[in-house]
Amino acid sequence: MRPWWLAPVLTVGVVGSLVAILAVAALSVGTPSLDAARLLEVLRGGDVARLERIVVWELRLPRLLLALAGGAALSLAGALLQASLRNPLAGPELIGVSAGASVVMAAIVILHIPLAFALYP
Repeated sequence: MRPWWLAPVLTVGVVGSLVAILAVAALSVGTPSLDAARLLEVLRGGDVARLERIVVWELRLPRLLLALAGGAALSLAGALLQASLRNPLAGPELIGVSAGASVVMAAIVILHIPLAFALYP
């Protein structure tokens, strides 16, 4: 008989490894392309080209962190929705979230309500 904690630990380990591999790939791929050693040198603040430092620290890393935070927020929202409804198949369409957002968006467009694009549902 396997211990109860084995499956969650293995899941977290596999998912964490995949996230780490994909994070390195996200920071490495593009122009300029960086290998793992060069990327580590850029992240440590070593003697690297200014372009590489700017690309990694000001473009790729903020995008990576924002993507990780957004994915974590969406997964947390889904887990909370499923837990609060006590339904493992629950989705936003189940309680009308999607329909409500569609109605609000239609009202904004039809009534020409002046609203910043970032505030659209």
